[in-house]
Amino acid sequence: MRGTLGWPCTPKIGWVPLPLPRVVVVGNANSANDIAAQLKSVACSPIYRSIRRPTQRRFAFLSDSRVEDVSAVARYNVTNDGNKLDIELIDGRVLANIDAVFLGTGYSPASAPFVRVLDDRRQLVPLTSSATDPPRIPSLYNHILYAPRPSLAFIGTLMSFTPFTLSDTSSTWLALFFAGRLALPDDLLAGERERVQFVLTGRGAADSSSFIAYHVLGAFELDYARGLVRDIARIAPEYASVLPTWSDDEWAHREGMYERKWVSLEAQARRESET
Repeated sequence: MRGTLGWPCTPKIGWVPLPLPRVVVVGNANSANDIAAQLKSVACSPIYRSIRRPTQRRFAFLSDSRVEDVSAVARYNVTNDGNKLDIELIDGRVLANIDAVFLGTGYSPASAPFVRVLDDRRQLVPLTSSATDPPRIPSLYNHILYAPRPSLAFIGTLMSFTPFTLSDTSSTWLALFFAGRLALPDDLLAGERERVQFVLTGRGAADSSSFIAYHVLGAFELDYARGLVRDIARIAPEYASVLPTWSDDEWAHREGMYERKWVSLEAQARRESET
């Protein structure tokens, strides 16, 4: 506006405050927490954060009077005018006249419907679909090689908190296989069968976590990465020497980043309260 003051006859539009929207954020991991934090200055207080369980320590988020934790969503009801939502929660509470819902419930499972493969009838079909259960890229050995035709491979199917580091290790392993230096076992799908059973069993538990998913290894990521490095070191130690060792010390340092974030946020909150 300052640049238009020299044009007195130019029509100007004044600043008009708009009602702040009432919003719900679903989830309490990193994405949902970041969304809730950014909405504090532009949405009506309180921002409702719909959660199924208390915040895990690895997802740092300090208590804030502008964010209210509520129970999980049971039903979305569109209001008669079609512009808002009345949201029923599983504890019976209703959040009325909600303007927007932000779903911070995680990434979609790895999928590749654009990749077509030959089925048993020699017809091209999508590699993945909504019927793939549990959701995953199926028939992968080591979450990398497509077992029926191992000239097809995928890097980055796993949800990892250090994705680039793990991808470096995975791609080195794959390069050795494509170079004909890495032998494969006879049963390439034994690991998939074991993993599928683990996921199905975990999903059947009461209050199952969304982190129980085929391509989310969690604590098993350390053993998985070490297995790749062992394969690489056995064939090409010169390659393994420049990769992360996935040692206990490295893993502890990696896990410590979550606690460091809590400490940082708490220190920032103290500084703000003192000013």
